[in-house]
Amino acid sequence: MTFSIRHGLVLALLSSLGISSTGEDGGGESGLFIESDICGKPFVGCDNPEAANCFDHTTGFCLEDGNVTVVGCQDAYDNCRTCFPNSRCGSTEAAPIDESAMFIESDICGLEAVARCSGSGRCFDHNLGTCFEDGSVIEDCQPALPCGPCFPNSRCGSTEAPPIDESAMFIESDICGLDFAGCSVSFRCFDHNLGTCLEDGSVIEDCQEALLCRPCFPNSRCGSTEALPVDESAMFVESDTCVPALAACAQARNCFDHTVGCEEDGSMSVEECQMAPACASCFPNSRCGSLEEAEATAAPVATTAEPVKATAAPVGEEMEGTSDDEASAAGIRSQAMVLPGILALVAGISW
Repeated sequence: MTFSIRHGLVLALLSSLGISSTGEDGGGESGLFIESDICGKPFVGCDNPEAANCFDHTTGFCLEDGNVTVVGCQDAYDNCRTCFPNSRCGSTEAAPIDESAMFIESDICGLEAVARCSGSGRCFDHNLGTCFEDGSVIEDCQPALPCGPCFPNSRCGSTEAPPIDESAMFIESDICGLDFAGCSVSFRCFDHNLGTCLEDGSVIEDCQEALLCRPCFPNSRCGSTEALPVDESAMFVESDTCVPALAACAQARNCFDHTVGCEEDGSMSVEECQMAPACASCFPNSRCGSLEEAEATAAPVATTAEPVKATAAPVGEEMEGTSDDEASAAGIRSQAMVLPGILALVAGISW
């Protein structure tokens, strides 16, 4: 029910009781509208008989304690009090200005917040039902809470600078060196506010590849403060079982790499790696590399090479007196004789 309709009913009641609607029955100046510095143009709607009756002492609507009795007068009481300074229900002081929704630029609300927060005033307004008495806001206004420092006069605002969120900050360090320079573009995957970095420290599917950049985002729950484990599965290691004659096996490293050609079960599914097991002894850190496999591969090679040794021995010389060192040297020579063909295939692997 509007102000004028409510007051129409009030006036009808007054008329039936024989009470003047203009306060001319001895009420003095209590119902007199007075324009002043505190009752200017914004209060022009208060200059009417309906409002005057609410402040007139003779109508029965303005009580001795300064409050009004009927609902129909509540609007006038809230908005027109300063225009009736002679009434006990009026006021001689300007109505307090509600600055709860006032955007205030300051040291804690800089230029960067203007475009983002200046339109969020309704979420901090005390009169719109969006900002509750306990300082919380409605669900639709949750995204506006970081703008609190720009509304310091609101109970839902703040007089302190918000904590700086460094979850998406790229930080170079001993565990995030030059090799990780390209990770700086992955900051969105580690940001706590974009829905990409989940509460449990995992990331969304689109950010799975960015996990290699974890050491560069130590302030994120999805980042890491420790260096990534080094994958040495494709590391070529010279040893007693990986002799200089197998140097060309270094080119087969992709066949032993756990992220490329070496499967979980230790097999090699890539067709180009069929000859690579001959190089297994040179990749001891790979699940596809093993000393046993290398020895098993080398066994038939030694058998094949035995006739060559026998043919090369002087006539009449027996093999029974061959020492262990001589036998080992013979094995190496035999590998050197048969590996060139295998290594030629390995060297031709393309990725």
